[in-house]
Amino acid sequence: MSWAPIWAFRLIRLFLPGSCVNWASISPGSASPTTVVTSVLELAGPALYGSYAVADFAADSSPAAKEFATKYEATYKESPPTSSAWTYDAVHVLALAIDNAKSLEPQKIRDAILSVKDYPGIEGTYNFDQNGDGLHGYNVVKNDNGKIVFIKHIEFTE
Repeated sequence: MSWAPIWAFRLIRLFLPGSCVNWASISPGSASPTTVVTSVLELAGPALYGSYAVADFAADSSPAAKEFATKYEATYKESPPTSSAWTYDAVHVLALAIDNAKSLEPQKIRDAILSVKDYPGIEGTYNFDQNGDGLHGYNVVKNDNGKIVFIKHIEFTE
């Protein structure tokens, strides 16, 4: 992890209090937009209040996401980080594919993953295409005085 993003957000907080700067391209250890990463929220503080972001995971985006967030918070006494959703969904899709393939052969598992349709994951509904892309939508969220609030889900169709 580069320390440059952390210093950048400290500078934003110091020199631009109350600004709505959204530097989603700077990402300390995460592929999600940084405005929803817990460490960035803490470092940037009020400098990111009122900003919007696109997020893979939002606890209020679906019943499955809400259930996951509730169980995670009960177990770990904190909100789930955005990266927890990717691994949770990946393990569940893999388990489903292995069960459907009735095999541990890589090609059969791959074929079974590609055949997954309408799987209700916590990041959204999975429908895999021939390239292995499973999600086709994202969540719009807002930083409401330090709390990430779900605004809406946008599904992309071809």
